[in-house]
Amino acid sequence: MIDADALYSKLYAEGYPPGPTGMLLEFLQARTAYEGSRILDAGCGPGVMVKRFQYMKCRVAGIDIASEAVRQWAGPEIIQGSLTQLPYADNSFDYVWCCDVLEHLAPDEVPVALAEMARVAPRLIASICTRESGWKGMKGLHRTVQGDGWWFQRILDAYDESAEMVREHKHWILVDATTATKEAGNVRP
Repeated sequence: MIDADALYSKLYAEGYPPGPTGMLLEFLQARTAYEGSRILDAGCGPGVMVKRFQYMKCRVAGIDIASEAVRQWAGPEIIQGSLTQLPYADNSFDYVWCCDVLEHLAPDEVPVALAEMARVAPRLIASICTRESGWKGMKGLHRTVQGDGWWFQRILDAYDESAEMVREHKHWILVDATTATKEAGNVRP
């Protein structure tokens, strides 16, 4: 088992870049109105998109496993935590934004994280890399390297209303998925 906080804190201290935020932002903007939306940036790093969403007049919160990411932000909007145990109430957000994060989880953590995201927001906008990370030659950063079909099934399991996956470039999938809004006390396990 890896110490995710230590690993990603070290990477953020070295300048680990955010994922394909521009590509994913264009994907979001083409699909929805977002001004005034409540957005959770799941795996936000040091807050590049938190700041961008604030500028776009969204209400945004961020969560990241790395204490270094939270330290670099030094604001109340970002907290340290795990995507498999989101510390937010059901339906706290309109969207979960998850850019280049899910592939960093272990395969057995992916469905848990997706279920948590579906619990806190009815819609997911995400990018997923389907190859091993090439950052500074490091191996093992992408713990779940799977094809489109594997990812699509996990997304459908969590987001039961609709799911769209778009192949972007050779190694990126963009996701727009929704789930039925759950009433308080009537949440799927």
